[in-house]
Amino acid sequence: MKRATLSATLAFMFLLCHSLSYAALNQFTGNWKNADPNTSGITTLVISGSGNALRLHAWGKCHP
Repeated sequence: MKRATLSATLAFMFLLCHSLSYAALNQFTGNWKNADPNTSGITTLVISGSGNALRLHAWGKCHP
């Protein structure tokens, strides 16, 4: 009985704390530049969308 009560309480608390986030794909589309000009990683992202699909192109800074 205690186990069932504990399980029900945990499930109820999870539902209370759970929040859903919705974002439209067009909120992510655009040209994104890295704020750090001295980065050795990704410098630019270009994100475009069509329907429910996203296309991502990434450019990085390389040091030979």
